[in-house]
Amino acid sequence: MIPGRPLNQVLSTLLEQSEQKKDYLVPAAELTMQDDLNLRFGDTSVAPNDLFHSQVASYLDVPKRFYDRLKLNHPDLISLNVNRLLKEKNGDRRLVRALGDTGRGFLSDRYRMIDHLNVAADILQQLEAAQSRLRVLSCEVTESRLYLQLVATNLEAEIRVGEVVQGGVIFSNSEVGLGSLSVQGFLNVYSCTNGAIVPEYSKRKNHLGSKSDFIDAEFYEVLTDEARQTSDKALFLQTRDYINYLTSNEGFSKMVETVREKAGEAVHGDPEKVVEVVSDKYALKAEESKGILYAFLQGNDSTRWGLSQAVTQQANGMSDYDRGIDLQRIGGSLLALDTRSFAAMASVR
Repeated sequence: MIPGRPLNQVLSTLLEQSEQKKDYLVPAAELTMQDDLNLRFGDTSVAPNDLFHSQVASYLDVPKRFYDRLKLNHPDLISLNVNRLLKEKNGDRRLVRALGDTGRGFLSDRYRMIDHLNVAADILQQLEAAQSRLRVLSCEVTESRLYLQLVATNLEAEIRVGEVVQGGVIFSNSEVGLGSLSVQGFLNVYSCTNGAIVPEYSKRKNHLGSKSDFIDAEFYEVLTDEARQTSDKALFLQTRDYINYLTSNEGFSKMVETVREKAGEAVHGDPEKVVEVVSDKYALKAEESKGILYAFLQGNDSTRWGLSQAVTQQANGMSDYDRGIDLQRIGGSLLALDTRSFAAMASVR
């Protein structure tokens, strides 16, 4: 399990942040990057964080590695180039999202904002309605996302003999352009508190219904606050329905069966080579690869399930919550691979 923080601490952080949030719609040509790399518009100046800089580079079609090199070694050149390219964006507007004086998001003026606090409030309502059937397993808010992992206390099943899992869901939401509201099916393993995200049972905001169920971004921009609240309420109702499905006996049973069908497939190859292939496929860090190999060998379970659990085990106790979620997702992706692709990976010598 990724430890995160207690729910009351996360909610307290969200309340504090809500008082510091500032959003500005600014013509791109009126934005100026100064030599200290702060972004100025009118009488306002924000200090961009790393994500903000990445979004500026992407918007201006500047290769990220080149941008970062100039930012580190030649800040005067990066400001010169950014300002020249911004002037060419005449007619564009950008949404500048700030937390206090820190620039945290540089986004399209049509970006649909779904606030962390609104997401959390809706989840609290669901927890209250569930009457202890759902509980918070782990939660955190990072620079990029809000996460809440819920488990259903009444849903348990064996993936294999002795391997008991509990059903649940993971919410994630980004206010800074890294994917908006999503609901993902989740299996929590009792024996080791590992968790795997089941990709076949994951929905994002623009996939929770047919396209006609959602407001077009361009139209959403001109809606009144009341209309936006109504649109967002409809979105939360759809996520609520999907959560109810995933934490129902039917949804949980299908999720378990999806995993159970492939869990026992054998890993015939050399463990070190197999982990190397997995690391290359999912861009794992060197220390993560070492940890996966060690856990796989120690687990003495040469199956798809054993390999997946070796990956998700790396998330346990991880201080980087975003990366922990990535590893839970990668572990689930290994379970979701088609049989032919997994067999090719698992037979490498």
